[in-house]
Amino acid sequence: MTESLEPTPDGSHTEIAQTVSAILLCVAGTTMYLILPLFVGVAAEHVGLSDRQVGLLASVEIAGIGLASLLAVSWQHRVSWRLAAVVSLVFIVAGDLLSIGATSAGSLLTLRFFTGLLGEGPAYALGLACLGEEREPDRVFLKLTASQVAYAATALWGLPYAVSSWGFPGMLIVFALIAALVIPFARYLPRKSRKVSSAPRAATSRPQGSRLALVALVFHMVFFTGVGSIWTYVERMGSSSGLATEQVGLALAVSTAISFVGLLLASRIGDRFGRRLPYVLAGIGLGAAAVFLALPLSLLGFIAATALFSVFWNIGGAFQLGLATELDTHGRFLVLVPAFQAAGNTLGPALAASLLSGQGYLPANWLGGLCCVTSFAVFFFLAGRASPGQRIPTQRKRSN
Repeated sequence: MTESLEPTPDGSHTEIAQTVSAILLCVAGTTMYLILPLFVGVAAEHVGLSDRQVGLLASVEIAGIGLASLLAVSWQHRVSWRLAAVVSLVFIVAGDLLSIGATSAGSLLTLRFFTGLLGEGPAYALGLACLGEEREPDRVFLKLTASQVAYAATALWGLPYAVSSWGFPGMLIVFALIAALVIPFARYLPRKSRKVSSAPRAATSRPQGSRLALVALVFHMVFFTGVGSIWTYVERMGSSSGLATEQVGLALAVSTAISFVGLLLASRIGDRFGRRLPYVLAGIGLGAAAVFLALPLSLLGFIAATALFSVFWNIGGAFQLGLATELDTHGRFLVLVPAFQAAGNTLGPALAASLLSGQGYLPANWLGGLCCVTSFAVFFFLAGRASPGQRIPTQRKRSN
């Protein structure tokens, strides 16, 4: 693989530099989304948003990210990925800094939509496309998810201090700094996809790969529909069990830390047993978490339930992206991941809200559990089509 990559300035560690740079690009493109509850809460206080406008703020930025992902299909094989990365990061910096001056709901919503459309969306889609060039997709997407979890945990712990001193502008300056610091790493990204040149050979060896990749993305969306229907109301579920806001926050912080440890162990499971076992475990784990979160829970019970949910949400999602990458032999569909995720994140809360009747959150839990289990059942089938031996091509591939 390294022979097909352009060397870094010192001619060494090319593959590691590419992976790290792509992960940083993905994190820069998801800085807002990964801490969405904190972001919209601080923005609401700064500008004076109503509850409806808070929902719109989240949805318009996610919509911009999703639309950018759809548009990326038209340019991903036509422009330099390094140049596109720099441009998208510059738009993130500009959008964040301009948002500091927003004084009304309308101006802030407009700026955040275009920040998602021109900055965050292209950066995230491009970062995923770069990671799709790696030869060990499961392992690399576990690393991406672990990095995003680490950022989210750090930001949720540290940003409130910045907000207490500098308010909403302080948060936006941190976002802008993150994007600006990633710009120098764009030089280590591949200029274009290597899958384009190998597409005829890949298509001959696996003619149904593209269709299966699209099926994988559709059920990845179903997975995010399930996750979104539960995650949207998880704070309310804790409160309905009699937990204080501080206790719910503690539970979410602890569950995030536990999920990070789980991600570090997940690749070993995949290496030894193949990717089908992680799908089975994730389906069972998320189904169980959905049931437990519907019950009255003590603080320790709520921590255990949210940790179970968070661990298998992150592990399952990473292995789903790994398989989608392997199926995408032409390198066409991976940039669409943010669009499918955005659709799921929008559809899940909307469906859950339509099912609630003021008698608790059990319908949202059942919807989430059903969607997650269905998604992993389909991925279990797809894994057999992609890898009949049910093994992840990791270390053995290097010795060939």
